[in-house]
Amino acid sequence: MAWEPEHWTHPALRPLLAVEDGLLTLYRRFASNIVAAGVADLVVPMSMTSDVAARILAEHGVTPDVVLLDGSHDADQLARDLRNYDALLSGTGVLFGDD
Repeated sequence: MAWEPEHWTHPALRPLLAVEDGLLTLYRRFASNIVAAGVADLVVPMSMTSDVAARILAEHGVTPDVVLLDGSHDADQLARDLRNYDALLSGTGVLFGDD
């Protein structure tokens, strides 16, 4: 698998990677947008590895209708993500991915 540079390596986007109180400012902006859009009861951002997030969701019996994974480009991790999140989806759930 060829490694492709990520969009966040672009110098113009570097300011979004600043850290305040242990969180990326980009994450804060994302969370703020979720609240402003009125979908905080529908969107659950989980700032952790996809493996840990899948385990927590499974332990709590969460069966999402939609999952968006923007994860690692590593083939083994991608395969785990597909298995982990396919198992979590509701009967009519949809799994989306980026990259």
